[in-house]
Amino acid sequence: MDIKPIETVYNGYRFRSRLEARWAVFFDAAGIKYEYEPEGFDLGDGIYYLPDFYLPDDDVWVEIKGKALSAEERKKIERFCINKCDFVNSGTRFRLLEGQIPNGLLGTDKKPLGIPCFIYASPDELVDGLKHLAMWNGIHPKNGVLMFGAWVPSCGLEKASIALDIARQARFEHGEKPRVGATV
Repeated sequence: MDIKPIETVYNGYRFRSRLEARWAVFFDAAGIKYEYEPEGFDLGDGIYYLPDFYLPDDDVWVEIKGKALSAEERKKIERFCINKCDFVNSGTRFRLLEGQIPNGLLGTDKKPLGIPCFIYASPDELVDGLKHLAMWNGIHPKNGVLMFGAWVPSCGLEKASIALDIARQARFEHGEKPRVGATV
């Protein structure tokens, strides 16, 4: 049985899933300005990509996935990053948030690292050890690689931690509206 996401209306947007709407709650609670699906991209060869969010103040594209990427989705995202994320000129960055809203930050209470995510790293950003590890796993990072990491949003880790709690608790059933104000 194929389980379909539930479209959800929040903050004037019709999100394709509750998970996307909960991440919008996170952005609101953290005070991060966002645009939902602002622009689609023609990647050539009949391949099109529509990122979920753009964070204009941070110049970051964000993709939300409830489950692990398929090989086709991974190739599409990598192609988008190669064409759109201008690493050489410190341009846009990309974050893939996979699975449900995390229960907390990656790291320890004493040393939080950030929100668990996948980051597209350019070849220049990969140190030699990571390049060898990627190649050993069958990935040839001549154009970069999508790898696990930690994201520190512009709001800071303390505010992000509180916003994650608010987003995880957001409910939309029976007309409920998430409360994001004054709590952060």
